[in-house]
Amino acid sequence: MSTTPASAGVAYAGIRRRVNELVGGVGDRLGDTVPACPQWRVRDLVAHLAGVVDDVLGGRLEGAGSDHWTDAQVVARRDRDVDELLAEWNAQATQLEGVLDSFGPPGRQLVMDAVTHEHDLRGALGAPGERDSDAVVIGLDWLASAYQGAAAAGGLPGLRIVATDGAGATWVPPIERPVVATLSGSSFDLLRSLSGRRSEAEIRALAWDGDVDAVVPSFTWGPFRLPARTLGE
Repeated sequence: MSTTPASAGVAYAGIRRRVNELVGGVGDRLGDTVPACPQWRVRDLVAHLAGVVDDVLGGRLEGAGSDHWTDAQVVARRDRDVDELLAEWNAQATQLEGVLDSFGPPGRQLVMDAVTHEHDLRGALGAPGERDSDAVVIGLDWLASAYQGAAAAGGLPGLRIVATDGAGATWVPPIERPVVATLSGSSFDLLRSLSGRRSEAEIRALAWDGDVDAVVPSFTWGPFRLPARTLGE
């Protein structure tokens, strides 16, 4: 079971507005490395955000989400300054936002990717905030649902996930999967934990009930890997 806000399109527009405000005033920090994505600088992450929208609208979805797909977005925009990147993103994203709710789960996945990177940028620029936005709740809903499916498909022990704020949603494994542990936390901490932004030590320090050891390996799933070091969020 899960509960999400009504509009993925509105949530995505909020992310875009906040990222424009974040990036528009940082000037000489555009070349800073993003700790959560150490292969990218701040301007590269903006290039990725613009590139995702361009590829979705253009129907270029082969390999979507892979390193090859995302790196191609950055390489294609390496000669553009950040104002050009933001202009491209802003011009095209309004079209995407108008239809995003009709996409269903893929629309929530796009919100998840964008809000994850919003907070990656905040970490890189030392500008925390907006941890209770609708986008965080929508992004968590997609992540938690996808995680449950991946864990079940991999034959991993069942984890019950409970958000203690926001929508107050709960995600449980498919009925045939016994639950061996429950993880409770804020929507933001759960979002960051399920998207490879929390170290194993940080995940173990969250609010648990049950067999933590059995389920910690399942936090490496899909494209997500646990970082060796904390991001200090």
